[in-house]
Amino acid sequence: MGGGISVDHHGHVVPPSVIYHTDIPAALVTTGTDAQARVIVSLSSKDRVIKCTRVTISHSHFAISHRWQNRVQCDTYTVHCDHEPPYTCELFQVVNLEQYVTSLGNIWLDYVCIDQSSDSDKIAQVNIMGQIYANATSIVLGAGLQPTMPPRDYLMRAWCFQERMFGPIRFVWDMEAQDLEHLTAFAKDIALRVSNLAESISFINRKYDPNENWRIQALRKIPEKYPSTAALCNQMEHLIKDTRNDRTQRQIAIAALRIRELVPCDHPIVTSEWNLFLFDCQASIEKDRLYGTWGVPLYQLNVPLSYEYPDATWHQIAKNFPEADYAFHAPHGAPDQPHGGFSGFATVTQLMCHIMKYAPLAPGTHAKTPTGGTQYTMAQSNEVCGIVWDEHYVGLAWDKHEPIQTFHFIVSKECLRRGKGKGGESGPVKKFIRLIERLRKLGAAIPHWTVTFELKSFLEKIADEK
Repeated sequence: MGGGISVDHHGHVVPPSVIYHTDIPAALVTTGTDAQARVIVSLSSKDRVIKCTRVTISHSHFAISHRWQNRVQCDTYTVHCDHEPPYTCELFQVVNLEQYVTSLGNIWLDYVCIDQSSDSDKIAQVNIMGQIYANATSIVLGAGLQPTMPPRDYLMRAWCFQERMFGPIRFVWDMEAQDLEHLTAFAKDIALRVSNLAESISFINRKYDPNENWRIQALRKIPEKYPSTAALCNQMEHLIKDTRNDRTQRQIAIAALRIRELVPCDHPIVTSEWNLFLFDCQASIEKDRLYGTWGVPLYQLNVPLSYEYPDATWHQIAKNFPEADYAFHAPHGAPDQPHGGFSGFATVTQLMCHIMKYAPLAPGTHAKTPTGGTQYTMAQSNEVCGIVWDEHYVGLAWDKHEPIQTFHFIVSKECLRRGKGKGGESGPVKKFIRLIERLRKLGAAIPHWTVTFELKSFLEKIADEK
């Protein structure tokens, strides 16, 4: 430990110019017919007409999950939905969509089932996106709706996250024909939502280690809850213990994806980990990070959200999921590039609204005045970081050279308290692992992972005492 950390070194305090909403106006909660999604019933390429109807989404409906792309050389189709005024949409490579409608039945596809010319319709449908992907059967497709793997950046896109993490899913690709590296990455990503699958898939690109047989024991637990996965889990165990090469790596990936098809993934999220994706993902519109990550969990709790009120939506998340009440100043892939240049002390709400460009904060300032601070020397290292706090939040700052003035992480005291006594490499610890990864990327000489657990304990102590 050391002396206090002075906020004067970083800049003066400039509070946000807006007053944050904490509740969503009742008039803006999507209800009634608007709370139902349109689905495609039929498509005529000859007449260029699409017929839709409003439904309450269930597993019998199919939602296409794809990487949004600009559509060129399109044909204009007219969409008729029940007694609503018709609207138009732009389609290309219609034959693929036509085949899916014919073979699968009712389909939801964003650029057809949302009137792209209507802001009010887009807002209403975004507000129920959680309902759609919690209940529909997702079909993951490639560019042009081809039955191939989606582009590589699909795994990083904000809106695509909940599309593959919840509800039933189907992979209609020829698994043997897909790029092995991409297939492996996709399988490892999907495994995160299947309890006990992530542990065993860690062997996908390394040989089996008998000292880690607990990972195999975890795999054997999956059929206890989902008996239909028994044959696939048994096959995957044998593949894991086999010699590792391209063939076994591909077959492990395929087995993992087929297991996911048999697991509906309607179980609760690991709240303390869930918010991490928001800082890892990519979004054309910054606030889409929030809605693409949290739409389904909010729907599962029957908590409303509003695309027009990201501040109130975040308040609902922090209120209902306090274990997720933390934020990083910069994307995980670019920890030296804080969103909008802001790297000061703030509340999580202030930082989140800044990241979403709802209420930008000024670079070179703090958004809030800390009430206390100290310096912390990391375990088995000479690295010193600054820790400051106010009545509800704790922030961590680090710079390669003095003065220490660049903040990287804000967390609520309630979030810290709820993680007390919980160790391992997942759950409440995971955000600290990610924080140390960031500092290492920035040049911090942190030689040992024990710093993660000691830093976590130190911040939890501040939450209790300060």
